Amino acid sequence: MTKKTSFEEAMVRFRLEFIEDSGDRLDEIDAQINRMHEMDGGFEGLFLELQRSVHTLKGSAGSYGFPTISAIAHGLEDYIETAETIGRKELGDVQAFVDAIRRIFESGDDPSDVEAAAILKALPHAAADVATISKQTVKDVSVVLVMPLSVQRKIIAGELASCGFRVAMAETGVAAI
Repeated sequence: MTKKTSFEEAMVRFRLEFIEDSGDRLDEIDAQINRMHEMDGGFEGLFLELQRSVHTLKGSAGSYGFPTISAIAHGLEDYIETAETIGRKELGDVQAFVDAIRRIFESGDDPSDVEAAAILKALPHAAADVATISKQTVKDVSVVLVMPLSVQRKIIAGELASCGFRVAMAETGVAAI
């Protein structure tokens, strides 16, 4: 057995372990969402744990050949940041992101670029509710807001979302690219 073969075998094993661990993490996220649905507000601690789990998936998925999962998790973080509040309706939207991630893990492979684009486009975005309230039309236009994480970024992202845009955020120009 050569070193290359043993390395490739190890990477396959690591990838399978990552998929299994991520399935367990998604089960935990589903349970957290269900508990939050049963609560009448006051679920900030549970929601913070959910955000940590999503952030972990985002950071790890690309390393194991799942860049679409990283993009979905990033989209979920952007959704959470641009949403004015997190209530029952938003928890349903969060579940849609989690379900999209689960479907990819269950398939065992990252989707093609065309399929990934369709998945990302179909995901909810915070502009829908805000646009309905302000009589704005939801636009099928994405914008990238490049700013350090701050209160100003949250305000500007919220304003863009209220105008009906899908807002993606990055902290630096390199991250945006």
